[in-house]
Amino acid sequence: MLEESVRRIDGFRAAHPEFPIELAQYTDLVRDPVGTVDSISGSIYGACGSELHDARSALTTYVDAHPKGSLGAHRYDLSEFGLDAGAVRKRFAGYVERYDVPTESPGLTEPPR
Repeated sequence: MLEESVRRIDGFRAAHPEFPIELAQYTDLVRDPVGTVDSISGSIYGACGSELHDARSALTTYVDAHPKGSLGAHRYDLSEFGLDAGAVRKRFAGYVERYDVPTESPGLTEPPR
């Protein structure tokens, strides 16, 4: 499903450059949710208008009320899902390179920067 999603998003981006898609690294979002959203908020606010004027405050309130790790940690192993790290690395190599995606598992590519 993820592979198909990536293919469709890339196809949409190529066919519709008039609708820019803002990107945020997941690792940045986890590390600093408010700062990451702030870094792209100019584009988001420009696209959505004043509807988001309270968004930063709401995000800050949510993040403060739900600190990272408060519900435990998520740890995944590709083998739990019958997947091979090398095969997954190969299938998503273009995506990882194109969007400079750091991975969480040293088994896929390099550790997060």
